[in-house]
Amino acid sequence: TLRASGYTKGELIRHYMATPVAVTIFTALVGNILGYTVFKNIVVSMYFNSYSLPKYETYWYYEAFVKTTVVPVILMILINFVTVAYMLRLSPLKFIRRDLKTSRRKKAMRLPRFKFLARFRLRVLLQNIPNYIVLFVGIYFVVFLMTFAFGLPTTLKNYQAHATDDMFAKYQYVLKSNEDEDGNEINTKTPDAERFSMATLYTTDGKRVGEPISIYGLDADSNYIPLNGKVSGNEALISSAYADKFGLKEGDTVTLKARYTDDEYTFKIVGNYECISGLALYTSLDGFNEVFENPEGSFNGYLSNEEIKDIDPDYIAMTITEDDILKVSNQLNHSMGNYMNYFKVI
Repeated sequence: TLRASGYTKGELIRHYMATPVAVTIFTALVGNILGYTVFKNIVVSMYFNSYSLPKYETYWYYEAFVKTTVVPVILMILINFVTVAYMLRLSPLKFIRRDLKTSRRKKAMRLPRFKFLARFRLRVLLQNIPNYIVLFVGIYFVVFLMTFAFGLPTTLKNYQAHATDDMFAKYQYVLKSNEDEDGNEINTKTPDAERFSMATLYTTDGKRVGEPISIYGLDADSNYIPLNGKVSGNEALISSAYADKFGLKEGDTVTLKARYTDDEYTFKIVGNYECISGLALYTSLDGFNEVFENPEGSFNGYLSNEEIKDIDPDYIAMTITEDDILKVSNQLNHSMGNYMNYFKVI
């Protein structure tokens, strides 16, 4: 009607572009103001929950302004201009008839002789396949985000509930040395304490090169991990998590290497140990010393279900308890919890 009344295409383009461009510029300004005030505080609080950061000072950053404000405004102007200008190629008569298609109508696909309603529904479905594809992609993306947002907290809670089930002792003491300053062996009178050795090696091949694997050397008749005389020399039991992740089974051999040297160590898998929370191999203490060429009788820690109080703390490098096992998952839940709520809203 406006074109028939004498308005030019340029005037109509400016008219139809005015509202979306004005709204875009207004929301860009509001977004910047809120981004540097209200929402900034929300993000900062989430960062301080995750990291020990020092005090900060807020700066206006030109690159962020260009990417989040200037580029979207330019895109909005270009897309609206191209779309409106393209549509105004149509004649005023087509607009009055609401026939807004620039291409000729394609010949309808011939359908089987179904009932009328069945053919009608099928034709509507075929004509809207592009729309359904877009709808499918959108719903898939939304469901993916929702699954992640609801699944991660539940996964962490499940891990926290079962992580301590795989602890073979309530206390793991890793010593700096198995001898004191006078050269005497460090011993304890704690009844259920057992000597053990622990080392970390790394995978050398496959898709997961460089993944850390814990190696434990234990008493042959250990009460914490029942070796039952199954292992000797370089033979080892494998944790179920390690076996499942790398597709390993009894009879296989694995070669692992030290982190900072070229030394490689080969172990033969002779059994499975049910442990879902750690990638580990379990050998005899004698076999551990043999593989790593340690002196006979060497060890570097104690396993115990009771707290060991008769070893000087200066000789203890690390103590692993239930709290230490859960520390990472607790921190992840604490820091990521707000992000998961954010994803749910989005």
